Amino acid sequence: MITLHYQNIDKKQSYEVFYDKLQKNVPEVFNFSPYNEWVIVTLANDVKDISKYINSGKKVILRAPHISNDTIPFITYALNVAEGIIFQSDFMKQLYLNYFGDTGLPSCVIHNAVDMPEDDIFRHNNDKILIMGDFLYHEDRHPFQVNKQGSLLQVLNWLCDKYDITVAGTISEMNIPDSVHIINGGTRFLDLNQIRQDHGGIYIHTVLFDNCPNCLLESMAFGMPCIGFNSGSVPELLPEELISQFNQESLINTITEVNSDGFKGSYCKTIAERFNFQNYTDSILKFIQSL
Repeated sequence: MITLHYQNIDKKQSYEVFYDKLQKNVPEVFNFSPYNEWVIVTLANDVKDISKYINSGKKVILRAPHISNDTIPFITYALNVAEGIIFQSDFMKQLYLNYFGDTGLPSCVIHNAVDMPEDDIFRHNNDKILIMGDFLYHEDRHPFQVNKQGSLLQVLNWLCDKYDITVAGTISEMNIPDSVHIINGGTRFLDLNQIRQDHGGIYIHTVLFDNCPNCLLESMAFGMPCIGFNSGSVPELLPEELISQFNQESLINTITEVNSDGFKGSYCKTIAERFNFQNYTDSILKFIQSL
């Protein structure tokens, strides 16, 4: 059995959901007895969580968490005792190289997996824009933290007088234009697919320098036409014609191009199909076999 261990209490529910989806989609992953000595660890800030596995004879693979002031001590310790490291994107792999240097650990990039809805292709409204995510900003927490609020507000100011915009997610103390519809709440507690159905037109991922964002992947899987900016891992997920530069002219031109092509939603859904749980699991097993 491969054990996926998630410890950070703030993320516990969302990762339990991910674990359940993995078990539902690829149940055979739990029957690979040759790999029962391996543990994949992520988001565990207390080094004791890794120590207890090492002391019991387990072999640890680190699934790279975000680099923050909270996680740096844990990551530093984990890099000294882990057998290998899994990154969620080439972007995150480069961040680790920049911050921690070349550790010499075997590594691979395995993007997040996504459920594929069985519904018909989403029919998007040309006048609507949907934006989702966690837009809280912790200035002292993250050495690579970008101002998620700043990039969101910039996009809203560019578009709010031209489109019917809905923002769903964790939002606080932001001067969002009055014309924007707000659905406030943690994304793991909201019915995101219902929001996509009710408010979706084009999905725009406004966060810059993001690491394999699930909201983007899930919107692609839903069949929404999606646009992101040329930063972070977004270019690893979206084709060039759906990538905008971070300026008003480029974004509006990209939106116009998407609206002129009624097949961009189905195109995004087709791309998302390769980020399925079977491929995710196969990649993990292949990496373990290589160690």
